[in-house]
Amino acid sequence: GEVNGPDGLKVLRLSALGSAKTDQIVFDPARRNGFIARCRSTGPAAQPVCHRAVVLSSGLELRYRFSEALLGDWRKIDNSIVRKVAGFRIY
Repeated sequence: GEVNGPDGLKVLRLSALGSAKTDQIVFDPARRNGFIARCRSTGPAAQPVCHRAVVLSSGLELRYRFSEALLGDWRKIDNSIVRKVAGFRIY
């Protein structure tokens, strides 16, 4: 089941029950099709990394990754990255 995560996120563990939490989905339950990322760890000593994909327009998708330790700042990170990439667009 889902558990509460940082800053309003929900966490859904994909790893088998009783195993290490190496694969999980984090998402914002407040917005349909809002923030969602997959966080994975490759081992007990490895820092988990989250991967996010954002559709900017038809045929254009932005993908980025960040440390799971930064999930508490997910709103700032997501808004900043999307704004930065939008600044590269030619209209």
